[in-house]
Formats: sequence, structure tokens, C-alpha cells
Amino acid sequence: MSIRLLTALLAFLVFFMILYILALNGFIAFKSGIIENNYFLKLDKNSTKFRLPKPVYVTIENVPENGNKRLNENVYSLTSTKRIESRPRNATDYEKGHTDLCKNLWQEDYTKLHQHLIETNKNKFNIYSCSRGGWGNRLRDLLTAFHFAVVAKRAFIINCNNPSPLDRFLAPRYIKWNYKVNETQLTVRRRYQVKLNDIENPSDPKIYEQMLNYSMEYDPGMVGNKYPFFASLLKYDLPVWPNLRQMMGCSFYYLFKKSDLLQKRLDEWKEKLGFNQNIVIGIHIRQGDSVFNHNKQDNRFQDTRHFDLSFDCALQIQKEIEKKYKTDKIVWFLAADSEKMKIRAKQKYGDKVRSITGPIEHVGHPTKGNEDAGHLSMFLDFFLLQNADYRLYLGGSTFDNAIDFITLGSQNAARCFSHRTAGQCVIPPSLKA
Repeated sequence: MSIRLLTALLAFLVFFMILYILALNGFIAFKSGIIENNYFLKLDKNSTKFRLPKPVYVTIENVPENGNKRLNENVYSLTSTKRIESRPRNATDYEKGHTDLCKNLWQEDYTKLHQHLIETNKNKFNIYSCSRGGWGNRLRDLLTAFHFAVVAKRAFIINCNNPSPLDRFLAPRYIKWNYKVNETQLTVRRRYQVKLNDIENPSDPKIYEQMLNYSMEYDPGMVGNKYPFFASLLKYDLPVWPNLRQMMGCSFYYLFKKSDLLQKRLDEWKEKLGFNQNIVIGIHIRQGDSVFNHNKQDNRFQDTRHFDLSFDCALQIQKEIEKKYKTDKIVWFLAADSEKMKIRAKQKYGDKVRSITGPIEHVGHPTKGNEDAGHLSMFLDFFLLQNADYRLYLGGSTFDNAIDFITLGSQNAARCFSHRTAGQCVIPPSLKA
């Protein structure tokens, strides 16, 4: 072998040794707690922007034949449906839809970081404690706290045992958010306030890491328009231009999956209520906290004419469904915070109106003895409304917003009130097309 060839071979081996050492150092750096911040927003034209544009809705019935190629390629992921022979319309599998839709780089990296922080006892936690609010308020605040934990590179933990442990109904999916933290010899801070308007360079991740310098940060309070703020800092790779509901939905399914108990009861009720044989209009009526003898000033929709208006709207939606699908196999699923309202609806419209049985409770102010059963009833209503083909909201409610999070937006939702004022029946956008 010539000296020149030998020299070239040695140089080649040295080059690959250097590459190997660099790769090994990168691996060791990660193991040491230094993680590359791939999931943080890069301020370029392809990234999520703080001022979120108008959502783009795509349904299985409205796929353009000649349009955005990438959109067409991903449409089945967006609308993941499954055929049930006894139904006149395919059932939408939102959970699978989110799994296919929400393949974002930051989620994979944060999963590794979360596991690393727990396994190495780095003691960098951001802990969310459930408020006394309802599920809609809780979920909105919980997801915002989660986004804050992501950008601050902290292990997100949920401490929520009221009215019963959250993981009894929603189990961890990708991260162990129900990890039990030992506070012994740790520094603890509660309700540290973050003023969003004072942050000069919101795209710099170091700012958020420096804000949280205690081992355990309980419920950092954010002052400002916090809900879109932190969601918009994360880079989402969505087949349609991202919007807040899709972002929140992605984060919901990143954190949660239904427990075996909840899934079993949900399947039982879907069969009993006729979800597997009919097109379902889900109707949600929220009369307010006064129904639960709490916050008596919150007494929405007490006029019986308001309820008549909502059911008239349901009839209009039903006519559109009959016209579109050439079927009369349509039922109404009613979720309401008043048993009297359910009885009134069934008396007027008969077997067309279906609802679950069980105690109706406000999760922030449950009746003693009904804590667990009321918690289950709430989650059953929540996911049954999600599984409805079309939804009708009587008026603005954070619970309605939470349902929109897990249904890829409000393209299948209708409203007949605006700011608690009676208005025109707004047919679901996907049904009109």
C-alpha cells in the first residue's frame, strides 16, 4: 500500500472519529440536562404567529379536487373517519385525527425533556393546581400553564384531586403529568405573576427560564392575553394554517387519553343513546352557576322562550341533515346543567331527545357525596358532545370552547345566541357547504 493511500485512509478515519466524538458529546450534553430547544418558535414566515389568522376548515364532504396539494394529502388525517354500516354518515374519530394531525417537533423533544427532568431529579417543576372553576375554565388555564412549562423548559405536573383525581378519568399519554413530587428540601413558590406586556423579546426562551428560578413553581399567574400568547410561541406543523382551537386540541391529546373506566362507560352510553345508528345533533345548554346554588348572579337563559328558540334551531339543523344525507335517522343528545330542562325537552320532543342519567354537578362546587359520580357525568357529556356529528350551543360558554378544542375547531358547531342575546340560528359551516 502506498504512503499516499495510507495517509488518505488515516485522514478518513480521523474525520469519522471527530464526527463520532461530536455526536457523543451532543448525547452527553443532553444527558446532562442541556436540551436543544427545537420546539421553540423561530420567527420566520412559516411559523405560528401571535396574531392568529382566521381558521381554515376542511371537512370530508368539502375536500377540493384541485387545490393545495399538501392539504389534500392530509385531509384524511384531518377528518379521520370510520365507517359504521348502521350509520347514515361516517363517524369522525377525533382522537385519531389529532394523533395524525399533531406531529410537531417540539412535542417529541419535550417528552424527552420531561422524562429527563424527572429521572435525574433536576427539580424544575411547573405545577398546575385545579381552580374552583368549571371544566372549561380549568382546561383553558391548564393548557396555558402547560405551554408556559414547555417554553420555560420545566416538567409540567397537574395537581388536581377536586372533586376526584383527574387521572381517574384522563390518563397521561406522553408525559407523566401525575408524577408525585417530594417537596422536602426544595424551594417552593406560589402564584408568581408574569406580566406579558413587560416581555420585550417574547421569542427568547431564556427569558422564561429566568422567570422561574424556584424548584417548584405553583400556578404562575399570567397577566395579559395569556391563552393565545403561549400557544403562539410554539411552532406547529399543521396541514392547515394553525388556529388557537387546533393548538389547544393538539396539547390536550398530547397530555391526555381517556382512562379505561371512562372509555368503557362512554362506549356503553354511545350504544344506549343511539350514537352508533343515527346522525346525532349534540345540544349543550348552560344555564349558569346559579343552578348549583353558587354565584347566583350567573343565571343565564331563564326565559322559556330562549329554550324554544334553541330547539327551533335544532329543528332547522335537522332539516339540513335530512336534505344532505337523505335520512330521518337523527337524534338529539342533550347535555344540560338542569334536570328540569332535560325533562321539559323530552316532554315536548319525545324519544328524539336523549341524555345520560346521573348527578349533574359543577366540578368546582360539587354536592357532598356526588363528587365522583358528578365528575364522571361531566366527562361523559364532554366526550359525547364531541362524538356528536353536529353541535348546537345555546350561548357562550367555556365548556363549549373546550369541546371545540377536541373537535379540531367549530366547523360542525351552530349557535343561536350571541353574548346571551337571541339571534339568528347559525347552521354549522360544514353542513351548509
